[in-house]
Amino acid sequence: MPAVYLYTVILLGQAVFASTPLFIKIALNDFDPFTLGLVRFGISIILLNLFLLIRGKRIIPDRREWLWILFLGFLAIPLNQGLLFYGLQFTTPGHSAL
Repeated sequence: MPAVYLYTVILLGQAVFASTPLFIKIALNDFDPFTLGLVRFGISIILLNLFLLIRGKRIIPDRREWLWILFLGFLAIPLNQGLLFYGLQFTTPGHSAL
């Protein structure tokens, strides 16, 4: 893979991640934090499953991995993102990105 392609992908990824708080703040004008979180992650689940379906991949964790998945899923999604969405109501996107 050419280096220019890799750097372009990295730059694009950083631009998307850096703009996330700004777009969340804009969306909070129309949605409450809980609804916005549900919509955001609902769309993510659908897109990820479509991607896996197209690629012909199927991911089924082992039984012993489910506890970790639930624990980390709680920390990453409802706790982390919920607090981010809630906090963005009271501050600027720039502060939340720090």
